[in-house]
Amino acid sequence: MDKQLEETVAVVEREVSTIEQKKVIVNSEPTLIKAKDYLTEIKSMQKVVKEKKDGIINPLKEALSNAKDLFKPAEDRLVLIEKELKEGMLIYNNKLEIEKRKREQEALDQMEKGVDIDKATKKLENTTQIMGEIKTRELTEMEVFDKEALILELIKIKRIDWIDFSTDVKKYLTNGGELNGARLVKRTIVVS
Repeated sequence: MDKQLEETVAVVEREVSTIEQKKVIVNSEPTLIKAKDYLTEIKSMQKVVKEKKDGIINPLKEALSNAKDLFKPAEDRLVLIEKELKEGMLIYNNKLEIEKRKREQEALDQMEKGVDIDKATKKLENTTQIMGEIKTRELTEMEVFDKEALILELIKIKRIDWIDFSTDVKKYLTNGGELNGARLVKRTIVVS
């Protein structure tokens, strides 16, 4: 802590200590008046403490915000680059999935013709190994394709928690319920 800041804190602490020593027991009209004056003094000191604190904190908040703003364009570009890269990886993974099914069938055909299992599955193993390098996860998301129909359906069946609308509808659909206007959609994403 710098010297000026330490001095400001020390002054505030002394003033608070002075106020703290004025103990008032309210048991009569004169002590009530004294308590009101004391309360006014406390409120005034609270204002002073807040102003001093804000005088230190606000410039720090502004500096923090400015520092974040400096890096925001780079962060945004990195998010976009990551998204494009993952989309490319997912497209390639889908191609490999098609290739894997094709190679599975080829391996079965070759084994039926008497080809050794190791030789028949060699290409399949290569494809599977490459696919293993792309880590994916399947997400189940709710898709609303007709909001009005969904709301009417929910009112009709009287099964909705309006506070947690999305979670409630998703849970209903996940448990086998059917709703006009919404469905569950599975989506595969690349995880890093």
